[in-house]
Amino acid sequence: MVLVTHNLSLAARVCERMVCLDGGRIVADGPSLEVLGSAAVARAFGVSFHLAQVPGADVPFVVPLELA
Repeated sequence: MVLVTHNLSLAARVCERMVCLDGGRIVADGPSLEVLGSAAVARAFGVSFHLAQVPGADVPFVVPLELA
């Protein structure tokens, strides 16, 4: 199945693998947590963020920090 979204928290919960595109080019590809931890994703979205754990769950939540 392919899911296309700008909701990184949702993608982190339901996807094992992610491909991040920026201007139609692949800038990151791999396991979800590795992709979300890459600087390329922050540049593509134009905002830096932190991955926080949801209390009582084993899924990350993406917390925007500041514009990149």
